[in-house]
Amino acid sequence: MTTSEKKEFRVTFEGNSSSELTIAQAETYRLLSSLFKIKSCWSTWEIMGLLGLSDPRPVDSRIDRLAEKGWITLEVA
Repeated sequence: MTTSEKKEFRVTFEGNSSSELTIAQAETYRLLSSLFKIKSCWSTWEIMGLLGLSDPRPVDSRIDRLAEKGWITLEVA
């Protein structure tokens, strides 16, 4: 994904409102928002593992993996 191909999404964590984000969720949100303009996204707790530093793939490929699993919806900006 190049900068000209950036996709937009919003992060919504299951079981929590945006005002109840845990530190881990907030850090994930910060990471995602630093890479993408946030618009529409639905996730499960597994997003944390897929975005973890132990995953050697670039973050954008992990975002694509989440989209393939149906956990987030990516829309071309």
